[in-house]
Amino acid sequence: MDLARIHKKLAEAQSFLGKMTEQDGLMTSRGFDDYLSAFLSAGMSVRDGFHYKQDRPRNAAIKAWRAKWENALTSEEQDLYEFMHVNRNAEVHTTGAALTVENKPVRVGVGSSYSDRSGTLRVMGSPSVLLGHDNAAIIQKRRNYLTRNGTKQKTTEVSAAYLGLLQRMVAQWEADNR
Repeated sequence: MDLARIHKKLAEAQSFLGKMTEQDGLMTSRGFDDYLSAFLSAGMSVRDGFHYKQDRPRNAAIKAWRAKWENALTSEEQDLYEFMHVNRNAEVHTTGAALTVENKPVRVGVGSSYSDRSGTLRVMGSPSVLLGHDNAAIIQKRRNYLTRNGTKQKTTEVSAAYLGLLQRMVAQWEADNR
């Protein structure tokens, strides 16, 4: 098993989670879906790293260790582990991850501005019927959610919990195989 490659994939997953966190909730979000896809793929590469295809006895031992580790997870952790696996497969092979995007409206009055990390919006000009009777423009801030077990959860929080599981798996392998 190539632990250097597994650590590289963990670092990639961490980086893509960071990018998702930066983009979530901005008025101009760029690439959140791409970062989620990359995060899910990096996570699967970590999981798939627990195979050793050229050596059947070694592969059998790794599979047995992985099964033992997975069986020791709490039911909540097992659910998360499987949920992210299903979403990765859907992202790569079928309809995409079960991502729900909601827009949160933010009113910005004439003569005012709104700023976040994506930029600044200034509403200028004479009050107009085009802006509505309260003389405000409305921007939409994008929020990203995954629905797991009927509950809508922030995608970044679900992803962070999954990354934590993957990090634990690698740490446990290293502890067990010193």
